[in-house]
Amino acid sequence: MARQQSIFIGYRRDDTADVAGRIYDALARRFGRDRLFKDVDNLKPGADFGAYIGGVLPKCRVFLALIGPNWLDSRDEDGRRRLDDPGDWVRVEIETALSTKGLTVVPVLVNGARMPRAEEVPESMRGLLRLHAATVRRDPDFHDDIRRMGEAIRDSLKSGALDLTALGAGVTKTDRGEGGGGSKIALTMVALAGIGGAAYFLAPQMTQTMWGEGSGAAIEAPAPADPVSGLVGQWSWSGASCSGGAKISRDGDLVVVAMPNSPLFTHAIEEVRGDTVHTIIVTPEALRGTQYQMTPRGSVLEIKSMADGSVETWRPCTLTESAPPPTTP
Repeated sequence: MARQQSIFIGYRRDDTADVAGRIYDALARRFGRDRLFKDVDNLKPGADFGAYIGGVLPKCRVFLALIGPNWLDSRDEDGRRRLDDPGDWVRVEIETALSTKGLTVVPVLVNGARMPRAEEVPESMRGLLRLHAATVRRDPDFHDDIRRMGEAIRDSLKSGALDLTALGAGVTKTDRGEGGGGSKIALTMVALAGIGGAAYFLAPQMTQTMWGEGSGAAIEAPAPADPVSGLVGQWSWSGASCSGGAKISRDGDLVVVAMPNSPLFTHAIEEVRGDTVHTIIVTPEALRGTQYQMTPRGSVLEIKSMADGSVETWRPCTLTESAPPPTTP
């Protein structure tokens, strides 16, 4: 694992185990499980916890310290507050994180928790209180909050300098960071998808201007009751026949996009808001974390790339046309 390219999630089990799992799953879809640590979940039986933390954190770029409503007052079987114990593993994690050079520590307030006051924590942990906190709220705001956090971390890992100021409310940079046209969306997905060093490119007929230009306005009609169902079907765009277009299918909470001579593009459904389906690519690895908004609009499908803001309109194929299955790489 590359130094300073991983994320460590620290939490207290009797406080935020449920939301820690949701945050882990959401970030894993974006960054991959091999770039995430979730405290003792990665600890082998019999391992020394202090040594483990001291060895892992220098490899990480970001430490997320989850703070829930019971974080301050969690007690052991004898009724003593856990944070007052120098051997408490949450305390050890945070003390080690605060002293690790090049590691950015982000307090994350979840489930309505507030930031602790200085007199409520041991002196060795008070550096945490000087850092700006992110807030991850309960549903229906959870997906918005975790998406914004993930976007900020992803951009920062790519640039090499963590900058969380883009989130505006909640998270800012701490002082511990180091410093031709065509279906552009389809073309980008296929051209960038590399598996085992191989790259896949669109056929020539798919490198035309997006459908809709010069062909009249699309007819608007009520969106389907289930917007995800409105994504399913065979689609094409100007310059691409149905045999050279895309087939979209649904597999539970996944949306699968198949195109000729390319790998399958698997999108996880992050949320459905109104008529719009928000997705994030899970596979192929080269595009993991790329986000899209897919909106059925009457008889057409509007697709927006969140990476560059480009918007395209795909038209449905006729029932007599069908696309061949994708070529297996």
